[in-house]
Amino acid sequence: MNKPPFIKFSKYILIAMGLVLLTACGGDAKRTANTSETFDCGLDLVIGDVCGGGVIVDVNYGGDGTWLVVSETDVPSVGVPHMWKTEVSGTAYAADLVDGRNNTGTFTPLHEASMACQNLDLNGFTDWYLPSLGEMSGMQTNSVVIGLNTAVLYWSSSNQDSGSFMAHAIIYEGAWVSSPGSVNSPGLIRCIRRPTVG
Repeated sequence: MNKPPFIKFSKYILIAMGLVLLTACGGDAKRTANTSETFDCGLDLVIGDVCGGGVIVDVNYGGDGTWLVVSETDVPSVGVPHMWKTEVSGTAYAADLVDGRNNTGTFTPLHEASMACQNLDLNGFTDWYLPSLGEMSGMQTNSVVIGLNTAVLYWSSSNQDSGSFMAHAIIYEGAWVSSPGSVNSPGLIRCIRRPTVG
């Protein structure tokens, strides 16, 4: 028995609607899967924007697209300002000028400034570290944006030389310059982290 034309037509409409629904659901599932990975910072952000727990100070550190985010304020200290080390003694293998994370692994509780960053739990992130002298370049360039204190030195994680009693810092002398200081000198710190970007 032949079915009336409108029934055949309705059948095709229903099939078409089902295919559209199936495609739509599949597309939604795919988008959800793609966006389930979270990024600290979006690619549309620029230096000076806030993301990843702090302020972006570099979007191409080392020329390889590495982003650096710095804490928005100086990290508070208990009592006196932070010291690079609480006793005047040498520190081996902490002279990396490029990546502060390499210096961090050599530090002990005596390295008060670095420990303050390693123990920092700020804005939901715990992977902060004391920047190397090289990583502080973005802080120097954007010192007004992030509000650095021009009256006090800021410690880097870079020892002047392996085993030296001096460590690299930046200080304002009409412009921000690098200046080594005795490891037990008081100073301020900003911690940084390397956010995931996408």
